[in-house]
Amino acid sequence: MKMAEKFFGIIVLFVAVLMSTIVIISKANFSILDTDPSTYVIVVMLMAFALIVFSIKERLKLNKNRNDFILGAIIFIAYILLLSYVRVAMSFAFSSFGIDALLISLPIISFVIILFGRDGAKKLWPIAMYYMFASPLLLMPLLLQNGSFARINAEFVYYSLKALGVPVSLNGITIASQASTSISIASTCAPLGTFVALIMFLLPVAYLYNGRRSRKALWITSGVALMLLFNFIRMFGIAYAWSYYGINQAISTFHIFAGQILFYAAIIIMLLITGRYGLKIPTGDRRGKRKVPAIKGVRDVGYGFAIVLVLAFVAFVFSVPYLRASYTSPTLFYSNISQNQNIFLYKEAGNLVAQNYNSIIGIGSNGTSYAYAIVNLTDQNESTYIIASATGIPIFGKLPASAMAASYNKRSYLLQNGVSLRAADLVSGNYTFVINYFAVPVEIGNNAFSLNYEFFKLLGGQTCTQPGYVQIGIVNYIESEIYNILSGQFGSSSNNLICQAYVTAASSGV
Repeated sequence: MKMAEKFFGIIVLFVAVLMSTIVIISKANFSILDTDPSTYVIVVMLMAFALIVFSIKERLKLNKNRNDFILGAIIFIAYILLLSYVRVAMSFAFSSFGIDALLISLPIISFVIILFGRDGAKKLWPIAMYYMFASPLLLMPLLLQNGSFARINAEFVYYSLKALGVPVSLNGITIASQASTSISIASTCAPLGTFVALIMFLLPVAYLYNGRRSRKALWITSGVALMLLFNFIRMFGIAYAWSYYGINQAISTFHIFAGQILFYAAIIIMLLITGRYGLKIPTGDRRGKRKVPAIKGVRDVGYGFAIVLVLAFVAFVFSVPYLRASYTSPTLFYSNISQNQNIFLYKEAGNLVAQNYNSIIGIGSNGTSYAYAIVNLTDQNESTYIIASATGIPIFGKLPASAMAASYNKRSYLLQNGVSLRAADLVSGNYTFVINYFAVPVEIGNNAFSLNYEFFKLLGGQTCTQPGYVQIGIVNYIESEIYNILSGQFGSSSNNLICQAYVTAASSGV
């Protein structure tokens, strides 16, 4: 029967997507944290499988066109090449910004084309598009407004208390009483990630229901409005209890559990009122029961199933190194560096090197960077000099702008912690240097920064040999070579890697 054939195809698609994403899911946080709005992504990762199951409502036919097999395989190969290039290029930021989840839409499209043909891809494109939101990169402009959203909520609570005659004052996000006590409506009280998670949960459900798209959009919007109302009632209730009974009673009762209860309550209510929006669960085709002949070309369909599962296994293998990659929440970046943080970061830069090389000495700062040296008094060629700089944005390791045109023999190495170490020979005046550069994430409290390193020494001194697949892993080795080839980096692999840089980069990261 046609339904049975479609059902088996969807099962294969489900298994293939699971194989491709199981590592990405396993390294995600399974709780939506108030302190990290990017943790909403777990909802997308899990609800994507519901979306695949819901696709049973579509009229799909198993593909037996070998040209579509080839097209799907080409898309998958393009995915591997793009994945390798972007992962090495973005270094630690690849994992932090969930680029692995963003790119997984390509193999999903590949699987759909192989299983259901190009016509099936036109119907199942929502699955690939939806999974792209498992990367917080697409919503970063919104997620970074957490602080602004908290200030808006603080004003709502403040003016509501004033309207009831409660004597309070407002300073930023802090509401103070006449008794000199205060309560803060922080970003954790109204996390944007919770609202994004609600939308991402409702989207696959809206896909399942039959109804006009305008009605579905109104239903989702109503869910967000309901959650906003619930959250405001929660914050107001806590603040009102604080004004009469004190902060301990207010927080120890309603504050602890109210957020989760209201989130689930909003979902339950929205599911119960779908009928009011003209949305109905599909009931199947009622135009009569008629038998459909068994599909022709069973062998070709079997080839399609086998190809999809093999490609899914390859995607799984290429995802295994994600487990060892350093991770820093992307929402912690983009803050200015204070003077105290600057001092800490430069001290940390030296400490990371000194963990392995105790002979490091500080040379000094020019205001934007700090210089260190690992000095060899008997052979100047063996002295290694280090320039460290810090920024509030994620960077991937950089050379000084004035040195870019004079560098050659470039190579890049993706290490097991997800940090990309770049090496080159650099000509400056009458001297030729070996230079290695990379960046690692450093967290200070609730802020994250990129610590950029540049190691350099005179060419001719002792250097390390190129790390192979044993040191950095077979997948990282393959991806490094793909990146170097696509970047046109065919430099020497024997004289441009500094041991101190390699050890520091390999042992760094959050």
